[in-house]
Amino acid sequence: MDSYFTKKSAWKSLSPHKSVLFSSTSGWLLDAFDFTILLFLLTTIGKAFHVSLVDMALVLTGTLFAKVIGNIVFGRWADKTGRKFPFMFGVLWFAAFAGLSGLAWNYESFFIFRVIFGIGFGGQWSAAAPLLMESVPSEGKGLASGIMMAGWEMGYSLSALAYLFLFPILGWRPMFALAIVPALIVAIFTNYRVKETFTEELRKAKKTVKIKYNKYVNGGALQGWAFLGAINFLGYAAWSLYPTFLETVRHFSPGYIFILIFAYSLASIFGKPINGYALKYTNDRILPAIYMILVIPSTFIYLIYSLFSVMILGAVLIGLFANSIFGIVPVYLGKRFPEEARAFGSGTGYAVAGVTGGIAPYLVALLTIPYGLELSMTFFIIAAAIVSLGIALIKPKSLAITEKDLKSEGGWVGVDKEFAK
Repeated sequence: MDSYFTKKSAWKSLSPHKSVLFSSTSGWLLDAFDFTILLFLLTTIGKAFHVSLVDMALVLTGTLFAKVIGNIVFGRWADKTGRKFPFMFGVLWFAAFAGLSGLAWNYESFFIFRVIFGIGFGGQWSAAAPLLMESVPSEGKGLASGIMMAGWEMGYSLSALAYLFLFPILGWRPMFALAIVPALIVAIFTNYRVKETFTEELRKAKKTVKIKYNKYVNGGALQGWAFLGAINFLGYAAWSLYPTFLETVRHFSPGYIFILIFAYSLASIFGKPINGYALKYTNDRILPAIYMILVIPSTFIYLIYSLFSVMILGAVLIGLFANSIFGIVPVYLGKRFPEEARAFGSGTGYAVAGVTGGIAPYLVALLTIPYGLELSMTFFIIAAAIVSLGIALIKPKSLAITEKDLKSEGGWVGVDKEFAK
């Protein structure tokens, strides 16, 4: 283990890379805000456009399917030209079309705007993740990964705050324009303060050599994509309709809804960096397996018990275990692909996740019709946890990170030497 990690503190190792950490985390935060603000408005917009919960869940599905396009297209773009510009373009794209969603005149136009929003929603991540992972040193990769992914819960918390304080005053339409100015600031900051990691040497090589991505699709890559797909289904089953559950099943006011969302988000914000940091001392089979086992009893506390104090505990536990597992994702995927295909690997992984995540809210909504939202969410969360557990325990024969990569990049957290080709 010591040969793969230096003694330098993970926190200290990130100090010179605060700008890229800020940009990548902020991009993910704004992504989350513009997506999750809709979760608080599903019933309101459904009533405005005279459509059902299943119809509104289909908007989430369409958005997440469009995210697949963004993941793949932006991932390949970032592998050909560099990481920075695709990231900045993606941030401005999703913010602009989120704003246009507030101008929709009927359900169909709202659906179309949200689908187009989904392309930038997925695209910015495919460039941001490799930009961050290639910028920070090995001893800080796990922690940086966790911090970046915690940006999602920060965005979710901010959307809950906007729902609590601004929605009663402004109504639902302005909610979708709140992130436009912050997105512009992040793009400008990134342009001037973040260094491109895509080297000129690699850029010239890509002009003369056509990358054959299929050669990177091996057992380790497939497992990484499958695992990300499974935990993403789990995540969307757990939280995409949770505000609706609190509003329609528990009949909570926006204030009580905010408390539960904040408890869930706060647990995830702290849990993801802890999860990413813990990878330094274990491996990416045992750690996610433990988390998935703990998700199962946590689900019953999260959904079945109606006592408010118990529900707070349930929200914390789901945030800690079902969602904090995403803290290892940038590293988990990054180590399965060499530098020239890392954005492709991340983009394809999140494309798979976009499909599974897109299916989740629609299936939950469909099963709600005969069994109710409480039982539907419980069933799909537990089923996804079991599938994720099985995938996590698979031991891949090889990973794309080579011995040369381990030395030149200072080592990758969670990489067992026996798996390096």
